[in-house]
Amino acid sequence: MNIQSILVCGGDERQLYAAGALIKRGYEVTVAGFEKSGRAADFPCEREIPAAVRSCDAVVLPLPVTRDGAHLNLPLSDRALPLAELLEAIRPGQRVFGGMVSAPLRAAMEERGAIVFDYYAQEELITANAVPTAEGTLKVIIESTPGMVQWSHAAVTGFGRTAKAIVRVLSGVGANVTVFARKSTDWAQAQAWGCAACPFQSLPALAGTFDFIVNTVPARVIDAPILMRINPDCPVIDIASPPGGVDPDAAREYGVRVIPALSLPGRYAPKTAGEIIGDTIGNLIQGEEQACAR
Repeated sequence: MNIQSILVCGGDERQLYAAGALIKRGYEVTVAGFEKSGRAADFPCEREIPAAVRSCDAVVLPLPVTRDGAHLNLPLSDRALPLAELLEAIRPGQRVFGGMVSAPLRAAMEERGAIVFDYYAQEELITANAVPTAEGTLKVIIESTPGMVQWSHAAVTGFGRTAKAIVRVLSGVGANVTVFARKSTDWAQAQAWGCAACPFQSLPALAGTFDFIVNTVPARVIDAPILMRINPDCPVIDIASPPGGVDPDAAREYGVRVIPALSLPGRYAPKTAGEIIGDTIGNLIQGEEQACAR
């Protein structure tokens, strides 16, 4: 395998920074689907996406690839592109890199003979992305709460990579953090960092004591018994992937303000997040090339 030309196709400003990171690695990079971005002028641009896909060795698709399941995610384009047209342009043997690639879309691309990689599923990206996500979460909290973050009482549900980064950021600015997690090993680590730690079963009884709650669990963990006890000024910032971790009907019933906070790195740190994407893709290409050389 020898990849020289890469098309970065659609998405938000992160993808343009990813294009820059790939250029630094020596690839010939063209972009398409960024007519509304002034930064696109820094790169060779293509207007017709299907034609551009046919002419390159590898294609980098957005994060997420699609938001409606039918069209490519093109928030900075003045055109829409059905996924069916994208699929028709993919060639056998072409490398396709996408973020949050659904199983049906992966299967359809593989039927066309493409080699598909989901860069959002790579450990290095997940780990590196946790930090800009945590900083973005802090910004949402500051914008959404009437009081200071320092000395506040915060709850964080879950204790995965992103939750740990959020806990460290909140603790670093002086918040009193309580972690709700399932495993005793997570409780021990949170306590070692100076936080309180509890099982999820304790959240209903403690829900009324917090100034804000950050959910990182992509499952329904904040339901009616919790929402009915939350302080009226306490927002729930939900950074989990859809459908999120909060029962929306119960939140409306009890007047709880739920703030969906998705794609925080793209909103608040597109340069860092985009460079992480570009480096991850570059490492995937390098790893495949090394494997082929053995």
